[in-house]
Amino acid sequence: MGAGQFATARRVTAAEMLPDIRRLTMKGLSPSMVSRLLGLCEVDVRSVTSLPGASALLPEPPKRIEFRPEDLPRYRRKKPPKVYTRVISPEWTVRPMPDEIRALIVSTCIEHGASSEDVMGKSPKRSVALVRHACFYRIYALRNEMGFRRFSTPQIGRWFQRDHSSVLSGIRNHAQACNGDA
Repeated sequence: MGAGQFATARRVTAAEMLPDIRRLTMKGLSPSMVSRLLGLCEVDVRSVTSLPGASALLPEPPKRIEFRPEDLPRYRRKKPPKVYTRVISPEWTVRPMPDEIRALIVSTCIEHGASSEDVMGKSPKRSVALVRHACFYRIYALRNEMGFRRFSTPQIGRWFQRDHSSVLSGIRNHAQACNGDA
């Protein structure tokens, strides 16, 4: 070869690759997958596999396997879903809190026409949440003889089974709704 001349590689034909095609199709690969693996055109692979003499060299395509239900392994049945029921008993009355706070919660619930079980529970309803926020605000507004706040937001949150940030948010929401005079 002289300068400026390039050696060109001879392209391998599908007929020359017939043993490899046979080996891969015996594994159950499709002609398109065989062509990708060997770097051939899919049309060439299909044409070689469809030649009259090639059928003796190539295996039959894998037959479809059918399963009957009794052949399949038996798996454990899933557990039935949990059924959540609402407990009507006033379990919040058992929580340790001062009696004046309990009375304040009940009086706020009576004023707003809500049940104390819903307010002290986990109900996400807007009407119940507004009453709960009013309770947060009234408890937080209580002061002792020295003028200091008597109860912290973490303490109020423990009584209502809420995080202190939820209590702070409820206090702010109630103060904003009432323009600071609740």
